[in-house]
Amino acid sequence: EILCTVADSAELCRNSHSSEDWRSVAENTVIELAKFFAEMNVNRPLFDALHDIVHDTVYDQLTEEEQRVGLLFYKDFKANGIHLDEEDRKKVVMLQEYIAQLQIQFQANCFSNSIINFPVTVEEANANPQLLASSCGHHQEGGITYVRVQPEALLAVAKMVKDGELRKKMTHAAESSNHKNIEILHSLLLARDTLAKLIGYECFGEFEIPDRMLKKPAEVKQFLTSLSNNIQKKVKSEMEVLQDLKLKEEGSSQLYIWDKQYYCRKAMNETNEKPTRDMMIFYLSLMNCFNGMETLLNDLFDVEMGVVPIAEGEGR
Repeated sequence: EILCTVADSAELCRNSHSSEDWRSVAENTVIELAKFFAEMNVNRPLFDALHDIVHDTVYDQLTEEEQRVGLLFYKDFKANGIHLDEEDRKKVVMLQEYIAQLQIQFQANCFSNSIINFPVTVEEANANPQLLASSCGHHQEGGITYVRVQPEALLAVAKMVKDGELRKKMTHAAESSNHKNIEILHSLLLARDTLAKLIGYECFGEFEIPDRMLKKPAEVKQFLTSLSNNIQKKVKSEMEVLQDLKLKEEGSSQLYIWDKQYYCRKAMNETNEKPTRDMMIFYLSLMNCFNGMETLLNDLFDVEMGVVPIAEGEGR
């Protein structure tokens, strides 16, 4: 319990603290704790007992909760390579540490305060004053204005820019600003695949999901495909609205990723009945939120929500 408290605090600190020094120390703490947890999960007698239960007919006689807890523990043991020889188990620990470091670095890069020097012409700058307003400063060089702006701010402004080519340039600049993460993501995918195969799985997806509602990667793909097919009619209808707006404004109905936010915003502004605060409060009332959750759970997972008495000590 104490270790979990420390781990949770370190996770919170590394994700939210304003000081880079604090975040750095918290990241190192998370990595060291991950090593410690990996060493804890090496109780061979307990693993052997779990293995016998999970692969025996007695497993089917357990309650659903007992089966899930058993699988979670079993997966944790296997994830740390307890069933492997000493040499391969050391490889597993090293891979886990490497993966943890890559994940932390990837996340840190996503939230780094990187600045882009985005070039715009005088005409573009004058036509889009919000671009300069959102910047951290700018300078002119050779008739070009270089705007110092964060990627997130650039994307936020892009959805208000009428010029399609400028929207395209802004989106490309913002999305390609963190090029280091491409290499990190590639390394992360390779490391995860190596870890999964070393432990005994076909792929990382097979290793990651056996304790979930869907047990195999193919089932996940089938679920997502089915979900996509169910909403295609509505998606097509909304896409046609955006395509019509672009055709009227730019003479082309071909939509690109940099067009979506701009024309979604335009479609909302052209709606006769604009949402008000009172309308939103009514729509997002507590009961409506519960009803929405119930509909989603029932349609997606065939789960029904119901009122049940509070168990002793549950309301504390």
